[in-house]
Amino acid sequence: MTPSQSIIILQSSQDGESFEISSECAEYSAFIKKCLLNSDTFSQERRDTKKVIKIPNVTAKTLRIVCDYLMFKVQKGRESNDLIEKKRMKRMMSESSSDDDDDDDDEFSIPQEEALNVLMASNFLDC
Repeated sequence: MTPSQSIIILQSSQDGESFEISSECAEYSAFIKKCLLNSDTFSQERRDTKKVIKIPNVTAKTLRIVCDYLMFKVQKGRESNDLIEKKRMKRMMSESSSDDDDDDDDEFSIPQEEALNVLMASNFLDC
C-alpha cells in the first residue's frame, strides 16, 4: 500500500466484525465511493484516521468474501498489458490446450453455499 492510500474499515451490521481494505479497493465499489464522498450516507465513524462504514444486512462471512473479491480485482488490475499479452501468446503457441489448464489464477471462486449472499451483497455494494 502506498502512503497516499488510506485504510477503510467495512463493518458488518449483523455481526459487528470489521474488515480493512485500501482506498484502492474501495474504488471498485460505487457504494463505498459514495459513502466516502458523502459522509451522511449510511453510518460512518472514525477510528484513529480510518473511516468506518457499516454495511447493513450483510454477515461477516459474506463481507469477508466481498472484501477478498475487491482485493482480487485490484491485484488483477495491476497486471500489465504485456503480461496479459504474453499469456495469450503462450496459449496460442501451445500445441495442446490441456497443458495450460493449471492457469486458473484468473478466476475468483466463491463457496457454493455463499453464492446467493455474495451476489446480493455485491449487487448492493455495486462491485
